[in-house]
Amino acid sequence: MGMTDRQKQTIQEALQRKGFGACPMCRQSNWQLGEDLVHAPATSLGGGMALGGAHIPMVQIICTNCGFVSHHAAGVLGIKLQ
Repeated sequence: MGMTDRQKQTIQEALQRKGFGACPMCRQSNWQLGEDLVHAPATSLGGGMALGGAHIPMVQIICTNCGFVSHHAAGVLGIKLQ
C-alpha cells in the first residue's frame, strides 16, 4: 500500500521528534523512507496466527549505506489508515 506525501512527511517528522539516529549496523545516518507500508501478522500471546487475520502496518526505513532495514509501527508514528 503506497503512502501519500503527507504520510511520508508525518513519518519523517515523528522520527525526528523521537530522536531517530544512526544505523545500528554501520553507524551512518543515511536513511531512506520506503515507498509502501508493509504488514506483519499480529500473533496472540499464545503464539497463534491466522493468514488474513490481524496485522501490524509498518513503515520501512532503509540505510542507504549498508542496506539495513528498520521497521516501525505506522500507528505509533501517527499514520492513520482508512
